[in-house]
Amino acid sequence: MKVLIVDDSPIAREMVKEQLKSLSYIEVFEAENHSQALNSLEKQPNIKVIFLDVNMPGVSGLITLETIRLNLALSNLKVIMVTTESQKRHIMQAMRLGAVGYLSKPFNTESFKSVKEIIESVAKDENTES
Repeated sequence: MKVLIVDDSPIAREMVKEQLKSLSYIEVFEAENHSQALNSLEKQPNIKVIFLDVNMPGVSGLITLETIRLNLALSNLKVIMVTTESQKRHIMQAMRLGAVGYLSKPFNTESFKSVKEIIESVAKDENTES
């Protein structure tokens, strides 16, 4: 299953990848910003889950999420927002825009559990369709 991590911080992307290592069926793609994310989604049409940083320079993660939701071809993507504790109001907005979950930075294995449940559910659905 393909996952896209969108964050301007290489360290943050690495932290998400580290948590995903235990899920051997995951293929990870990375993007630093809005335009790279949309480019990755175009080149890798089978991406199922996106980890999307809320606070990125230029175009925010919320605008990126809105752009994704306006594209019917991408409407089934599961988007998990990645944010800091001080950005809770952004999470509410992201949920209204169709995000399925969020991850607060800094995160650890315990806080990543609910996100893994979302990914495992998507993988199960994908295997059922095959």
